[in-house]
Amino acid sequence: MLQQPENLVATFAHELSHYLLHAQQSLPPGGETLEEHATDLAAVMLGFGCFMANGAKSFRQFQNFGEQGWEMRASGYLSESALVTGLALFVRLTATDPREASAALKDYLRKPFGQALKAIDKRLPDLWSGLASIDLDDWA
Repeated sequence: MLQQPENLVATFAHELSHYLLHAQQSLPPGGETLEEHATDLAAVMLGFGCFMANGAKSFRQFQNFGEQGWEMRASGYLSESALVTGLALFVRLTATDPREASAALKDYLRKPFGQALKAIDKRLPDLWSGLASIDLDDWA
């Protein structure tokens, strides 16, 4: 992982989120079944969304001693789409400049990130009050 520092940061963020979620002494919404997914989302909400999204999938071409091809690797529990949507929520909730987050994303993740921002703005114009009205017990 030292050769891929973004993935190392994403892994550390995920593990830190485990610690923080377990410190709450209760399971996240969705219970044990969704604990790993909630942990990924917690890492996004801690400010590591670009690392999480960028590290979710990697593609590389390789060539060695008579072999060549492509390798795809996936990590984490949430899809890239879910992670950029979580990042868009984080950006709106923290009033962060979305251009900074977009610039840090892989090129092909920028469009879905922009689409997530537009969907949030359209469907949840008052995001804070919308979140306040959610009863998390409905997700347990």
